[in-house]
Amino acid sequence: MSFKLKSYVFLLMLVTLSESNAQTYLCAADKATGFKNNRGEWVESHFTSNEKYILKWNNSHWSWIRVGEKFGGMCNAKNEEVFSCDMSFEHLIFNKRLMRFIYSNPGGYALEALKSDTPYMAIGKCSPI
Repeated sequence: MSFKLKSYVFLLMLVTLSESNAQTYLCAADKATGFKNNRGEWVESHFTSNEKYILKWNNSHWSWIRVGEKFGGMCNAKNEEVFSCDMSFEHLIFNKRLMRFIYSNPGGYALEALKSDTPYMAIGKCSPI
């Protein structure tokens, strides 16, 4: 086998290996709860849990993007079995073995500029895609 062909085969193996190590999950919320602002008063609330997210390892960080949106959060957590990360005002905990997540967005409750945001927490399961 020529050197050029060997190099090509080696490069092809590296690309295949890196693609097989790619980790991408589709995560769906099962339940969601939180608070909503009802005419100036914060009250407990349960939300429809139809949110779906893509969780993807990008060689140095995780990205967490709501399905249908172009941008999401970047998580600098290590690629471990269980990790936790903060993304601006959002928080994610993910367990690869159990394929479960907890996502929370405290919203604007503590921020005067975002008074109308609704703080919530969602739990759900993920599947590799």
